[in-house]
Amino acid sequence: MIRIWHEADWRQEGLDAQTLIAAPWIDASSPDESERDTLEVLLQVELPERAEMAEIEASSRLFAISETLFLTTPVLSDTETDQPVLAPLTMVLHRGQLITLRYHEPRSIALFAGRIRRSPVLARDGSSALIGLIDTIVDRTADIAEMLSRRLDESFQEVFLNLTPDVRPGKSRNTDLQKVLREVGRTGDLIGKLRDSIAGQSRLVAFLNASLPGKSGELRQRLKVAARDLQSLTEHANFQAQRMSMLLDATLGAINIEQNVIVRSFSVGAAAFFPPALIAGIYGMNFDFMPELHSAWGYPVALGVMVASAVIPLWYFRRRGWM
Repeated sequence: MIRIWHEADWRQEGLDAQTLIAAPWIDASSPDESERDTLEVLLQVELPERAEMAEIEASSRLFAISETLFLTTPVLSDTETDQPVLAPLTMVLHRGQLITLRYHEPRSIALFAGRIRRSPVLARDGSSALIGLIDTIVDRTADIAEMLSRRLDESFQEVFLNLTPDVRPGKSRNTDLQKVLREVGRTGDLIGKLRDSIAGQSRLVAFLNASLPGKSGELRQRLKVAARDLQSLTEHANFQAQRMSMLLDATLGAINIEQNVIVRSFSVGAAAFFPPALIAGIYGMNFDFMPELHSAWGYPVALGVMVASAVIPLWYFRRRGWM
């Protein structure tokens, strides 16, 4: 699908050559072969193939041919779902026009369109639209980082509240730590993708700062602000990665504690019922000279001793807090 930004809104129909050439921003979302050919012929630019967009070398993602800039960076989308996507977004600055090429739906595209509706000057030309879109991508990345921080805070509370003893009777302390562990895994995966996205954006801003033709003072200042923001986001993402590692260790430790409690319960039970088993074993021996065998009180006394030998250890273990 090909859309152009025209008169403060998207336009998809009636895209003739004159309209395309006059548009400051052209967005190609999952274009088919015919749409790619149309753009390349009318705009006289060769767009990168989807496989080329996925290249990880900086020289394949950021380069210039004559006065045309080709900029590709990984951008996150679907971060609110269980399967976030990190996919390349290509931005081509060609003859004063911005062309975006993508095969996913990053929210930053819609956010930037909303900003242009409120302030059309942001897309007065391709260079302004490019800087504005980069600003929006950085802002959206910061929002994702804040969301991850909140997720980690919630996971920390779930794990460490589970480790807090609860003295209320009848209150179950069993929590689904496996569910927490799955959430930790999803958060860790998103943190890794976030760091990749920030790294790609940082390289893009550095390349653009050195390559953007005819930079005005305003554009230069906005690039500097974006570079500082990305540096802060890098430090924040590294810190969250450290918290993620600590949270993973804490979750595994909590699971280990739960397992130890279960094993301890079996151990206490085995220890408590060992004396009755010993007594039963003694009176189960077949010797002729056992005075208790001929006593009228032998049987109830033996049962009482076995019960007492089980109750007393259980009372002692409970008093010591071992069960």
